[in-house]
Amino acid sequence: MRLELINHFRFDENGRLAEEWVQYDNLGFLRQLGVDLAEGH
Repeated sequence: MRLELINHFRFDENGRLAEEWVQYDNLGFLRQLGVDLAEGH
């Protein structure tokens, strides 16, 4: 199994980490699990 993600960071004016956002590829993960993602089911 593989779960891909993207991290976004925002640093303050002193170079310290201020915020972090994580975006997961949930659709790709569900496909790996064999979930039928066809519309109308």
